[in-house]
Amino acid sequence: MMASCAHACDRHALLRENLLAEIAEKYWRLRRRAEYLARHSLRARIAAFLLDAAADAGGNTFSLGMRREDLAAYLGANRSALCRELSRLRAEGWIDCCRDSVRLINTAALAKSAAAENRSGEK
Repeated sequence: MMASCAHACDRHALLRENLLAEIAEKYWRLRRRAEYLARHSLRARIAAFLLDAAADAGGNTFSLGMRREDLAAYLGANRSALCRELSRLRAEGWIDCCRDSVRLINTAALAKSAAAENRSGEK
């Protein structure tokens, strides 16, 4: 039998809460990524990612928080394909981007693109 410490209950409860919060956060990040990857086209994956990033940032202008190379890997694409699609979205007036800063211009079109190709069954 293990010897107990005087503060075991308080400290163990805090440890359990912290571990549970960390596990839950990791679960939601992985689930979100799986939802991106469930979309067939890169455009739909990018659109879903950008909409979520804007929601997390609390506005339509935000920082990507990662390099394009890392974003491409996260979305299951290569960097050149990601950059090409971002350029198309910019040319179509859906977004404006400069380095790691992005501004969503046509959120309705992005939402339609993200929802149209969601293969995970959720709309």
